[in-house]
Amino acid sequence: MKGKLIKSSLIVLLAGFLLVGYYYSYMIRLVFIDSFGFIEIADEIYTQKKFSEKDQKKAINLISEARQRVTDYYGEPLANPKILFVSDDEEATKLNLPKGIPGVAYLTPWESYIILDANKIGIDVVAHELVHAEILARLGYLKRTMEIPTWFDEGAALQVDFRHHYIDLPTITSAEFFRVTALDKPSKFWSDDAQQNIRNYQGAKAAYAKLLGQNSSVGLYYILDKVKQGEDLLSLIDRLRQE
Repeated sequence: MKGKLIKSSLIVLLAGFLLVGYYYSYMIRLVFIDSFGFIEIADEIYTQKKFSEKDQKKAINLISEARQRVTDYYGEPLANPKILFVSDDEEATKLNLPKGIPGVAYLTPWESYIILDANKIGIDVVAHELVHAEILARLGYLKRTMEIPTWFDEGAALQVDFRHHYIDLPTITSAEFFRVTALDKPSKFWSDDAQQNIRNYQGAKAAYAKLLGQNSSVGLYYILDKVKQGEDLLSLIDRLRQE
């Protein structure tokens, strides 16, 4: 009886591992990216082996420019995420880069991964994803997940993102501000409605600017440091606005 129980437990455990491996095969690929047709062309910057030398240099320059934009706006970053450039739909699918999306960041307890479609990305997308990685680097996985609302995470990233949807935004109304700041979880922020997602991004950028833009002496890194020390994000922002 005991032997059957152990055997059944092992089968269930194995099935669980196989199921996780199936649904998260892209993560296994990211962790062992050197074994899947990618080469490191600069520190933590990878491309598919088929990239020409010209395209490799273009990728390196793009990352450098995006990091400089983040530095100019927020200050010197700490994060050094693993960045992967892909140039075909097949590889993008294997790395779980959604079709039509120019870039995505996967933030894990052990590392940040940024996957970029070399045919679609520009400095705005890269800078945006670098800010997500920076928030993780400064807070750690648990604090970022538990204490940073999605609207704030996206709002911070959008301050360095000047794609046409996200520039020249009108002043946010009180009703829109309260709607957006209730989008504290990914499941609330994103939907199947692409236009609604754009409105949520726009609202997040405007809400972040409304809260922090009036106090230029207080930056994102200062706030993240205080949150890491144990302060509540929204209480901290409210206090800073009154000082």
